[in-house]
Amino acid sequence: MRLSAVTDPGRDALRIVRDGGQATLEFVLVLPFIVLMLLATIQITMIGLDRIAVQNAARSAAREAAVTGDEDRIRDAATGAIPGDPRDVDVVVVGDRQVGESIEVRVVYDATPKVPLVRALFPRNVTLGASIAMRVEEP
Repeated sequence: MRLSAVTDPGRDALRIVRDGGQATLEFVLVLPFIVLMLLATIQITMIGLDRIAVQNAARSAAREAAVTGDEDRIRDAATGAIPGDPRDVDVVVVGDRQVGESIEVRVVYDATPKVPLVRALFPRNVTLGASIAMRVEEP
């Protein structure tokens, strides 16, 4: 509410002018865009968390490769660190399994957008990858 001076001398000098409806209408028009931006921000954050999980999965798998060299345990270490479907995870081990040599593990994960209403704004799959190398240790 605001006060406004009246120019008609036959009326009171001040009157109350209501303009609350205009602000409400503007808010209602802008609210869907605010919600969409909030949901998009949440989705981007979730993709960032998946990226950190892929990095951690590659580190866990590389550690397992450096210590044991067992392919199944390496894959389990990688898939166990990623919250998504294990079928969406690719694990590749590069290098010789000789003590003191470097062994590299590459992990690739196809993350799918999970937040409703903004899935159309993002690609169907977001491919995230990480590569970690460690020295092979004695068993």
